[in-house]
Amino acid sequence: MREIRRLTDAVLVWLNESFDTLYASSGRPSIAPEYVLRALLLQAFYSVRSERQLVEQLDYNLLFRWFVGLGMDDAVWNHAVFSKNRDRLLTSDIAQRFFAEVNLTCSRKSHPVESGVLS
Repeated sequence: MREIRRLTDAVLVWLNESFDTLYASSGRPSIAPEYVLRALLLQAFYSVRSERQLVEQLDYNLLFRWFVGLGMDDAVWNHAVFSKNRDRLLTSDIAQRFFAEVNLTCSRKSHPVESGVLS
């Protein structure tokens, strides 16, 4: 997981400028897209069936919290808020670019991701 975390960090730095176009400067604070994308990777890697279960895992699973970037005392989001943020990301091309780049980088390192499973 450490290698995947380093890899996702590099991809997220590459996409950082694109995140600014997704969110307005006013209004309610949202979940950082970096957190959402990392959480979606965990959902795929560990076959978590729903956002509700994913958010529950983030509440008590230290590996999940570390991978996403949450501290031990950081509050976890409501599953409905997470779903809305996920939908916003998935309707943009940023999520597709993120997952494609993660897969491409893993393939270069002989760790291709196929159907949500790290080979």
